[in-house]
Amino acid sequence: MLQPIDSSFNRAIVAIAQDTFPHGFDVADHAPSTLADLHAHVSLTGRMLVWAGASDRTIYADPGVNWAMRAWHDSCHLSGSHDFTIAGESLACMAQIDQLARVYPGAPSLWSRLIWLEVIGQALHADASGQFVTDQVSWTRARI
Repeated sequence: MLQPIDSSFNRAIVAIAQDTFPHGFDVADHAPSTLADLHAHVSLTGRMLVWAGASDRTIYADPGVNWAMRAWHDSCHLSGSHDFTIAGESLACMAQIDQLARVYPGAPSLWSRLIWLEVIGQALHADASGQFVTDQVSWTRARI
């Protein structure tokens, strides 16, 4: 059975997502893939929608935490109007790290590193290799 890399980090992600989305968010097989589509979906439905896929080998060992991370991340795209390019991902990632530091000022530096690897590290990997990281646990453990 998979174990999360840091169960306290999992709890922090869920808490931030619950604070950001007190009425929850939606998960589906298809989700917005551009900032414009994300804005349109949230404007139309009033709810965040995240992709359900590739949630079985994550550092969280729990699809629900992975989805909470995605919802929180996409909220940073929306609030900053950051597109889904590497530059936009970097800005959304930094917004998450800044928010994490405000909410959890004593958080271990590992948490910021994990966010960076989840967002920027994996995006750079996909950009360079043309492949999504499927075994995120092994990939991340090799880099922390």
